[in-house]
This record gives sequence, structure tokens and C-alpha cells, in this order.
Amino acid sequence: VVRNILIMSVVFMGFRGINTANQQIMFMMKIALTAVLLTQYVTHLYIKRKITLKNDQTKVRIQLKDGVGGFEGEMTIKDYDLYVSNQTTSSLMSSSMVTLGINWFLDAFHATLMAITFSSLGVFDNPLFQAYILGRQVDRPFRRVH
Repeated sequence: VVRNILIMSVVFMGFRGINTANQQIMFMMKIALTAVLLTQYVTHLYIKRKITLKNDQTKVRIQLKDGVGGFEGEMTIKDYDLYVSNQTTSSLMSSSMVTLGINWFLDAFHATLMAITFSSLGVFDNPLFQAYILGRQVDRPFRRVH
């Protein structure tokens, strides 16, 4: 939370002199937001492909909870990562549609700027991104997935 406040403070200071009523600037911001969200989606598709190609059959103990019930037992890392990837992609699609809808039809400069910033940074916090793109070792099950 503190990190996000600091980031937004720096970003807002950087854009302090911008004429937020300028329609050309707003259009460019909307295009940037669309590009960021599309890049995020393509990144998740790439991660899903890497999960499939790696085909890690190591077993991990998992406890999944959803609205209907859940699952407790062992899964392969590949199956768990694909499950998380599918959940993340589904969540990304629905939130992206809402974000794009709001920001394309409302000329809210600061809201669009926040959406661009947090969408860009959010991917780095995703454990699948850390594992398959950055090559870091991550423990499963993940504590929190975005």
C-alpha cells in the first residue's frame, strides 16, 4: 500500500504540468492503456505456453478454495500453474474490459494514469511472471495471485 502511494505521488508529480483537458493527450493516454492491457494479456498467454512446454511433473500439496467447494491434495506444478494462469487470465479479461470501458468513455485523466501505472506494475508481482519470465524460484501454492 505504501509502495503504491509513493509510486502514484511520483507519477502525479511527473504529470503535474500536463493540460488534462486536452483531448489529444487523453486519446494518447487511452491508447497507452489499451496497449498496456493487451501486452499484459499477451504476456499471460506466453507464460501459459512456457508452463506447457516446461511440463514440470513435480508434485506439490495444494489446497484450493472457490465458491463451490475446493480441492485439497496433490497436483503437478504444471497443473497448478495452468490452473492459476487460467484464473489470472480470466480475471484480467474481466477487469480489463471494465477498466477500458470506464477510461474510454470518461475523460478522467488521473484515473487513466493510475490504470496505466498499476496495470504496468502489477504484472511484476505475479508469481507466474516471476517464475517463468524472471526465472525466480517461487514456492507453491502461491500466497496471493493477481
